[in-house]
Amino acid sequence: MISADPFPGSRGLGLHAATAFLLQGAKLVIVTARKAGGEQGIDQAVKRLNALSGIKGRAVGIAADVGKREEVAKLVEAVKQYTDHVDILVANAGATWGGPFETTPDWSSAKILDLNVRGIFNMVQLFQPMLEKGATHTDPSRIIIVSSTAARTVPHVGENGS
Repeated sequence: MISADPFPGSRGLGLHAATAFLLQGAKLVIVTARKAGGEQGIDQAVKRLNALSGIKGRAVGIAADVGKREEVAKLVEAVKQYTDHVDILVANAGATWGGPFETTPDWSSAKILDLNVRGIFNMVQLFQPMLEKGATHTDPSRIIIVSSTAARTVPHVGENGS
């Protein structure tokens, strides 16, 4: 399984997904995040994942900013050091902007679209050969895209609702 959380990964839903895959018998779970170190980095997540009781597989972390195509390409090459195919690709990275709609700066929408839309497209496109390699007609590779409800207008968030 390949996952992208800020890849699954280092925290939140990504960490839960990586945990579930390992507990259900995955041999290898590769997680990514922009940073390796720190409390939201992949190093702490990999350590916690590999300490799970009863797992037979292992987690590996590879730092990459999946909002940048060149970083996704480097990620693909790094993954090839561990495996020649990908059975499940989880696209779980996402960003949002927490300010008023009227004054939202242009850079924030570019960041959101680069990660939430283009990042997923680039992940799927660049991992396609590895997804195809392990796939058969009776057991295809899978792609799981995790989205967010943060894009919905929520009336109770006040001036930080975009």
